[in-house]
This record gives sequence, structure tokens and C-alpha cells, in this order.
Amino acid sequence: MSVHGANPLQESERMTSTASGPRYSAPVPSPVHLTGIPAASTGLGGMARPAAPAASSFDILSLLRALRRRWALAMLTGGILAGVVFGLAWFIVPSAKYTATALLQVKQFLPVVIFPTHEREPEFRIFQKTQIAFLRGPAVLGAALRDPKVLELATYREQAENDQVEWLREQLRVNFSDNSEVLEIAMSGDRPADLQIIVNTVVEAYMRNVVEQERRNRVDRMEKLRKIWEGLQASLKMKRTSMKAAAGNVGSSDRDVLALNNQYMADNLNSARQRRMSLTEEIRRVEMSIRMSEAVQEEAGDPKQVANSAKPTPASVIEVLESASAMSTFKAEESAQNTRLIRIRSTTRNPMSDSSFISVRRKLNQLQAERKAYADSEIPKIEARMMRAGGVAGTDGVRLNQVKVQLKELKKYLAEHESALLKMQEESSKLTGATIDLTQEQEEIALATATAQKVGTEIESIEVELQAPDRVVVIANAYLPRKKDEIKRLRLIGSAAGGAFIVALFGVSFWEFRARRINSVEEVINNLGLNIVGALPAMPDRSRRKLSGPAAKLVEDRWQRLLVESVDAMRTLLLHAAKVESLQVVMVTSSTQGEGKTSLAGHLATSLARAGRNTLLVDCDIRRPTIHRLFDEPLDPGLCELLRGEITATDAIRQGPTAELSLVTAGRLDDLAQQILGQDRVREVFEEWKQQFEFIIIDTPPVLPVADSLFLSQHVDGVLFAILREVSRVPQVQAAYERLSRLGVRMLGAVVNGAQTDSFHGSHYYQTETAAE
Repeated sequence: MSVHGANPLQESERMTSTASGPRYSAPVPSPVHLTGIPAASTGLGGMARPAAPAASSFDILSLLRALRRRWALAMLTGGILAGVVFGLAWFIVPSAKYTATALLQVKQFLPVVIFPTHEREPEFRIFQKTQIAFLRGPAVLGAALRDPKVLELATYREQAENDQVEWLREQLRVNFSDNSEVLEIAMSGDRPADLQIIVNTVVEAYMRNVVEQERRNRVDRMEKLRKIWEGLQASLKMKRTSMKAAAGNVGSSDRDVLALNNQYMADNLNSARQRRMSLTEEIRRVEMSIRMSEAVQEEAGDPKQVANSAKPTPASVIEVLESASAMSTFKAEESAQNTRLIRIRSTTRNPMSDSSFISVRRKLNQLQAERKAYADSEIPKIEARMMRAGGVAGTDGVRLNQVKVQLKELKKYLAEHESALLKMQEESSKLTGATIDLTQEQEEIALATATAQKVGTEIESIEVELQAPDRVVVIANAYLPRKKDEIKRLRLIGSAAGGAFIVALFGVSFWEFRARRINSVEEVINNLGLNIVGALPAMPDRSRRKLSGPAAKLVEDRWQRLLVESVDAMRTLLLHAAKVESLQVVMVTSSTQGEGKTSLAGHLATSLARAGRNTLLVDCDIRRPTIHRLFDEPLDPGLCELLRGEITATDAIRQGPTAELSLVTAGRLDDLAQQILGQDRVREVFEEWKQQFEFIIIDTPPVLPVADSLFLSQHVDGVLFAILREVSRVPQVQAAYERLSRLGVRMLGAVVNGAQTDSFHGSHYYQTETAAE
């Protein structure tokens, strides 16, 4: 029969599942990466095969594709698992109960009438958690359980032997609805009336022990503030009394008046001190005159000598000049200016350019000039006075006695002045101390007054804000539930079943994804890095195959044309490669069984024969032969008989459907034939056939289950790799390709069976036109 007149791919799969003979039993190796590829591994046209990239990463699209491939299994598994979970949940989930719910509003901010107070408010989330803790605390729950209405309930009596507070805490559900201000307090059970009473009693206990306690705390705070305010007022009263007494002592409580009084006292002190200095200077001058007069009287000599001896010495003149009060003032002011200069130098980086330094230095120079001018003007006056005093002493002894009496009176006056000055200093010290004490008391009174004012303001604000609404108010008390919460139970059971169904879908999808089946030609290129020699179109789906009449024939004809054109395209590439380099024996294999290698070998051999090339198709899959079924030929004699020497290489050849196509079937398998398959006898047979045929197409077993393909690959010119879309797996294809490549076999490339015609083939337009013709 003609290989194009049947469905070779379907037929190959059917025969693979029913053919007799030993099955492949070698273990499938784990997937490996394609590394260490020899340089001889090239595709058609001598192009080097690129290294396989890393496996594709997990993504949603790949998972959905995997689910599409296994949707029937996923739906079945999901349905079974959902049913099992639904049944278990039906018995495990407690039966529906009545639920009583009370609603409270917990406001985010403390309500304010008009005055904000200084009470600290926690963050609202913390406040919410605190209120829930209060509600579930032993104080509230214990108070609720001690209520006479609760003590009479059957629900409460059933828990007499248990810890009722802990039981109520477990049964009570307290939470804020969707992070809002609404606080839900709910309880479920079989006695609706009991539930209503318990929930409402808990609400009452919470409002009484927590909310009202908050108000009481605010009142207590206000009373504490009032006591503080009263203490401040009493302290202020005492301070004000003390201040009045101090003000009476100093004559006034006004700071300006006190400052003037202190200044007046300081001026009087300065005047008294200057007067004392003048008296002291006058006494010293008189004493000097007396000493000089007495010295003159003691000396003997003529009047001229006496007159000459009365002339004062420079030292005595300077001594009198230095004792003058003006000179003391000059020296004091000069000392003050020098002190200022030293301070400015220590605090200023560049004192020579500082205006304060320049001003002080100018003032100092002016004082020194004034002191010198004063000295120059006073020295002649002092000398004249001293000479007159000497003359008087020399000519009139009576005058000396008068001067002594004057000195005595001056000293007596100085003593009285010293006593008055000391008294003035004491009064000044008292005034200064009283002023300081009075100032401190005034400052303390001002501070205490401000504090008392703040406390009073807070008291008044709290008194007003106590009239504001409560922060926690009851929106709705629990009402008597009339129906059980059956919907909630069903929703929970349905959620469990739905979750199980979704988990099953995801599990099957992920399991299929882990298998990493090849879904498109692009995946072969991107994920495996293989050269694509061609792609055979997928068979029409079942819905199209059920068509009848002209529509069915049109679909079938279109698929046949696509198949023939795809195979002819591969044949063209193969012929071109044969012209460039030696390519006569081509092996067709796959990673595992059922990937369309046999149909690919048959189509390729038929296409070569149709092109006028003398072609031989050899079935080397002696473990599970299929070629003889495709072409309606007997199984033997064939390759096995040839290997055992029962027939010659020429006798094993049979005429195919066309003159240019010849066949060699697999023959009857035994242990001897299987052993000879791995020896050099195969090379001799192929060399003999190469003399008779232009091309030899070999159908071999899959690479992974058995080693036959590895033996045969040593005697061929190139290998074509068959890949079946949505069946072949990336790890297995990688492992098989790696095995062949490590043997130095020339890899011609891969052929994808079952490719989508819309994505890979571009002849739909021309085929449609041809069909229309």
C-alpha cells in the first residue's frame, strides 16, 4: 500500500501499542545538559549545532498549556478530590448554629465639644486591640457571668464543672469589621435566647466596666487637677503676702522704682566716698605742712637760709600730687580702661580693627593726656602752698598751732564721716538684698500664676468635654436569632471543596509541566537549541474527522498536501546536503517510543523515491518492527535473517510501492541477531547496500530505552531526530541527543511531528485556491 494513502503517524502509534516482540526494558536516564559536543556534530548544510540553553523557567503560560494537555485528567482528579473533600467537610464541619451579634461603634478620635484637652490618645489600631483585650478579659467576662440573668441559663449551667470565663472567651467572637469603627460581638450556639442574653450581658459589662470607667477616670483626673489648682492658689496667696511685706521694707514693689532707689543709694555712696578721699587728702596736706614747719623751726641759721630751706623738694611735691583725689580718679579710670582692653584682646581675633578696642584705646590716651595736663598745672600750685606753709612756720609760730588745731578738727570730721559712710553701706546692702528677694518672689509668683492658669484652663475644658458623647456607643444590641447560619456552613464546605478542586487542577498542571513536554517548534529551537529540518502537520482534530462528504474530503486533501509538501521540503534539504558532502545513509530515531520516527522514515524514503532517487528503507527496530505493517509486507525474511547468515543482502531486499523504493523488513528476532547487531557485520551489509542505492533510510529503536541506536549510529552518515509535539519531553530529548552527540555522530537536526499548520506552514492560501479549483 502507498505510505501517502494512509495516516502513517496514527498507524505507527497503533502498531507500536500492538506489535509483538520484546518490549524496551532499559531504564530511561535522567535528563542532562548538552555539554561537551564534538566538533563533528553539525546539521544539514554543515551548520554547527548550537549548544542547548538552560531549561525554560516556570510561568503561567506554560502551566496553562500543561493544563490544556491534561485537562481531562485534571477535571476528573479535581472533581473526585472536590467530592471527597466536600463529603469530609460535610461531616467534619459542625452543624449550623444560631448566632447572636451585637454592634458597637468605637470612634477613631475622642469626641470633642469645643475644647481640646491634654489627654494622650493612642494610635487607633492600638486602641482597637486594647478594647478587644478588655472585652475578652476576665474583668468583663467575669462580671457578665456573675449577672443573675446569665446564672439562670441552661447554657451556663452546662459549664458548671468547667472554667466558665475561659469557655466564654473561646465562644465569644470579637473583631472589628473590615478595619472599620464597628466592633462586632458575636456568639454561636443551639439556644438562641441564651445567646441573646449572654451577648447583651457582655456588652453591658463592657460598657459598665470599661467605657464608664474611662469617664470616671476623666472625672478623677479633673479632681486631681482641681486639688493641684487649689494648692497653687494657696501657695500664690502666701507668696503675694510675703511680696507685700518685702515691698513695704523697700518702699515699693515696682521694679523701676526699686531700680531708681538703688541707683540713688549708689550715687550717695559714691559721693560719700569721694568726700572721704578729699578729707583724707586735706589731712595729709596739713600734716605735711606741719612737718615742714617744725623741721624749719628746728634748723638754725639766718633768715635767708630759713627761706631757702622752706623750698619743697620734687619728691615731696610728687607725693602731695599723688595723694590728690583727682589723681586717684584718673588712675582708677585708666585701670578700668586697661582692663577693658585686655578683655577685648582675649575675645577678639583681630583687636586692632575692632571698633570697641579703638574706642577704648582712644579713651585711655585721652585720660593719660588729661592726667598729665592736670599734673603740670597742679605742681606749681603745690610748690607755692608748701613754700607759704614753710614761710609761715619760720616767721610765725602761732600759725603752726592753728594748723595743728585744724588737723585735729579734720580728723574728727573724718571719723564722723566714716561712721556715716559705714551706715550708708549697710543700708545699701539691705536695700540690694531686699530688692533681689523681691524680684525672685515676683518671678516665682509669675511662674506659679501661669501654671495655675494652665491647670484651671484644663479643668474648665474637661468640665465642658465631659458633656461630649462617649467614644464607644452601642449601635445595636443582640436580637433573638430566628434562623441557623446554614449559609455560612455551606459556604465553608463549598470553599473547602473549591479549594480542593483548584489544588487538583494546579497539581495535575504542575505535574504535567514538570514533564516538560514540547509544545511548539519554537520550544525545540529555544529550549533545546536543535536545528529544525522540518515539521509534519498535525492530523485534523476529531471534530473535523467526523465530517462527511465534500467537507471531509476537503479537510483530508488539505492535510495530505501539507504532509507531502513538508516531507518534500525535508527531502530538498537532504539532497542539497548530499551534494555538498557525503550523505547517503540516514538514521531516523527518537528519544522514546511513540514519537513518530517510523512514519517519518517511511515518508522521507517515499519522497526520495518520488524524486527519482533509488532509495532503500531498512527497519532496524528489530525489537518492535513496524515498517512491514506500513507497507503490507511480511515480517520475514528480513534483517535478522541476514545478520544470522540465513539469506544474502540482496535476498533481504523487497520491492516497495514504487520502482525507486525498496524495503528491508526487520525479520524474526532472536538473541543471536540481537548480538550481531552490535558487531561489524552491520557495517559490511551497509557497505554492500551503498553500492546499490543512492540513499538508505534506517528506522532504529529509540535512543533511551535500548542501546541498538547507539550501535547503528556508528555506521551512518547522519541522524534525523523525531520529536512529537505535546508528547516528547525536553529532558528526554536532551539526554538522547547528548548520547548520540558524544559518540561523534553527525546530527542533521530534528523533525517535529504534529506541528500546528497555522504557526509553521505557510501554504494555506495556495492550498485553498487549489482546492477551489
